[in-house]
Amino acid sequence: MNASPEAVIYLNVAYIHPVIGNMWHRAEFLAVPLPGQFLAMLCGKTATATFEDYHERGKRAPLVECPHCNVEYRRARGIPILPEHPGLAKLTRQQQPPLKRRS
Repeated sequence: MNASPEAVIYLNVAYIHPVIGNMWHRAEFLAVPLPGQFLAMLCGKTATATFEDYHERGKRAPLVECPHCNVEYRRARGIPILPEHPGLAKLTRQQQPPLKRRS
């Protein structure tokens, strides 16, 4: 019996946007995350990776972009940020990224 050839599906990690609730975030990935892998968003939020079929997304509320991730993305790439950008507003205590401990 002849084996079927493999069909490779290439994923560009630059276009992976983790979704928490109804908000999509940005993160820096070196590779496609594994299910259950810890993720840190540019805004400082954290979550574990899980995957669903894209069509499942339509069953939920429309997505909005995390304004704080957007600011960090723009800063890292030298993209201008308008002074009234919503991502420049102070983060609430619950939204603030965890403090980095010094070793």
